[in-house]
Amino acid sequence: MADELWDTMVRFHHEVTLPALRAALLEERRENQASHAETRRELEMLRAETGRELEILRTETQGQFAETHRQFDLSHAENRRHFNVSTESLRHDIGLVAEKVIRLEEKLGQEAASIRSEMNERFDETHALIRLSHTQLERRIHLLEGP
Repeated sequence: MADELWDTMVRFHHEVTLPALRAALLEERRENQASHAETRRELEMLRAETGRELEILRTETQGQFAETHRQFDLSHAENRRHFNVSTESLRHDIGLVAEKVIRLEEKLGQEAASIRSEMNERFDETHALIRLSHTQLERRIHLLEGP
């Protein structure tokens, strides 16, 4: 009887349990394959969407870089104009200083000539006084020494 029970259980297992398990596994496999296919489709959709978004970001970034370059160029041009105006103003100021230096040199030259002239007059007067003193001293010495 145990053998019969065993045989019945084995037969039941082969006829009912295994086919039911196989069917459940096959169904599970089909569901997994369908799920994998759906996951792949979703991944492809996400990949495509990400690509589009990256392209949008790339375009926006390029636009921002272009705008930054444009603003930099405008700023550079404005700075260049200010620099040129400042340079021209400095050149003008330097020209004025140079003219004043030239006038000052002329005045100094005239003043130096005037001082030299006055000194020469004073030297001449001093020499005349010294000659007069020498002449007077010589007369006194001559008078004291007698003829």
